[in-house]
Amino acid sequence: MEKTKNNQFMQVEIPDGITSFLEKKSGIFRNEKTPSYGVTEIVRCLRKSFYERTKKKRKSKKSLDNLWPTVRGDLLHQMTTAYNWNELDMDFQIPLGNDNSGTISGRLDMYDWKTKTIIDLKTTKDVYTQAEEGTIPKKEDILQIQCYGTIFSNIIPIQELVLVYADLNDMLAFRIANEDKTWWLKERILELEQGISDKKPPKREISKLCYFCRFFNECNPNESNIIIPEKSGSELNTQKGVK
Repeated sequence: MEKTKNNQFMQVEIPDGITSFLEKKSGIFRNEKTPSYGVTEIVRCLRKSFYERTKKKRKSKKSLDNLWPTVRGDLLHQMTTAYNWNELDMDFQIPLGNDNSGTISGRLDMYDWKTKTIIDLKTTKDVYTQAEEGTIPKKEDILQIQCYGTIFSNIIPIQELVLVYADLNDMLAFRIANEDKTWWLKERILELEQGISDKKPPKREISKLCYFCRFFNECNPNESNIIIPEKSGSELNTQKGVK
């Protein structure tokens, strides 16, 4: 039976304003004038960021499939309102050489102006199990908050960095070393920019996260002859966490 065309409505793309709102809530920022990246894109596996930047259809699919659940499921992040200074946005310019610069964008969850402390909240599952297994704090989370400390240090005084992991029952906090990551960010941006320019992905960064990457088959990490670490039960649950 032939379907009757309805002239009263038709499916269209999600309005740009809503997509932009969800992207910002998910830590994604866009600036077409200069190379511009969110902290997450630079901290995580550059090969994954390369694929997302060069595969337009997949990047669009991410906006529809992942951005809304990320915001919808982020109820625990309402606790960021415990501080008057929360959800702070920042663009940080990094000289890349040859009179070029790149932009790193980030958003702070919380800032305690009394103690000059940046606080980043990570919602997950089985906090204490992960702590016992030594899977938190995660390397990428440590790098992320250190990058926040770097890009925000020009406008607010920063003495401490604190990572807070929370599930529906428990919370754990970790103080993180405050290190200047300007040079590290520059090198990562240059590596990713070079890969995009040459249409060649950066080197593989093998980790347990490879199991959950939607570019697993395209990247083919097993080809590198490096054994991917086994994933634990708590890490399987963590990948379904919020942030």
